Order: sequence, then C-alpha cells, then structure tokens
Amino acid sequence: MITSLDQVTEFPLCWPETKPRAASRRPGYFQVAHAKAQADLERELQAWRVRRWVLSMAPRYRGTAGDPGVALWFYMPSKTPIPTRADLRVLACDRHLLLEHNLRAIGLTLEALRAVDRYGAYSIEQAVEGAKALPPPPGADGIDWRQVFGAVQAGLPNDDALAIVNARYRRLAADANNDQDELRRLNLAIEAARRDLK
Repeated sequence: MITSLDQVTEFPLCWPETKPRAASRRPGYFQVAHAKAQADLERELQAWRVRRWVLSMAPRYRGTAGDPGVALWFYMPSKTPIPTRADLRVLACDRHLLLEHNLRAIGLTLEALRAVDRYGAYSIEQAVEGAKALPPPPGADGIDWRQVFGAVQAGLPNDDALAIVNARYRRLAADANNDQDELRRLNLAIEAARRDLK
C-alpha cells in the first residue's frame, strides 16, 4: 500500500489500490500528442500550486502495446510545511486505449475541479476528497476525537461525555475563525465521537 510519494515510481505504473482497473478500454476523442498532454497536465498542477507530484505510467517507448494507464500522485497543498499521508492524492485513468488520451483526461479533470472551486460550490479540497490515495482508517475517519477534544473523565455515562465533547466542539469551532481545514477536522472528530458515544 502506497502511503508516501517517495514510494511511487514513474515507471512502471503504480496504480492505486482504491481504484479498480477499467473493464474495457475505448478509443479516446482527444486530438493530442503525448508531450502536449503532459505539458498541459503539469501547467494545471502549477495552477493548483502543487509542489510535489509523480506521474506514473508504463514506459513511453512501448506505445499502445503497453499498459496505457496513467496515475498522477500528488500532495495537496496544505498549510503545514511537510506533507502527511492524509495530503496524498491520486487521480488515475485507464479508460482510453492510448496513454496520451488518459493523460489528457487527468489534465481535464484537474481543470474541471479547479473550476468547481472557482464557482464556489466546493473548495478544491472538498472536490478531490474522493481522490485520496488511501482509504480512511476504520472507525474514526483517521481522526482521534479524544486528541482533538481532550480526554473525557472515565466512568461518565455516554450522554454526559457526549455533552462535554459537544461543548468543546462548539468552542473550538467558534475559535476556528472560518479556517476550512480546521473546521473539517473538527467535523470529522465530532462525527467520530458521536458514533463512539451513542
């Protein structure tokens, strides 16, 4: 299982475990050369402010005889200087017969997701949530609510413990001052706490 960009190779293709391979492939409708598709994709990554990525595919010299799948692994831009495994994302495509068409499809997907952010319905982070490289750990969506809200006294009935956690959640959410990353973390934590304490 890939948990870091350092584990991803350009060649051979590193396909994400979370995405099944296409059952069948079809001709693409893109009129694009490999070099242009890759340059457009890299330009789109710059527009996203992605600093580290790996474009994984079969060696180019194999052409259509090889695997045409492409996987773009990247760290979402974040406020922390060192990316974590939670920041690792992957967009992968093998729907088309030609590698350059799958490259183009990923580039257009990035462009469309950026448009989603521009139009305001979702942020880029929300739009690519489904593109996470790893499934969330079972149980708490990767968030330990006890660390977020602090330990609750042992022996309290669950209703009382949940009331304490809810009060801490409201206070922290008010202090978050519309920081979307922090609000998302708090929301995941309160959902996990409510599941555990019901």
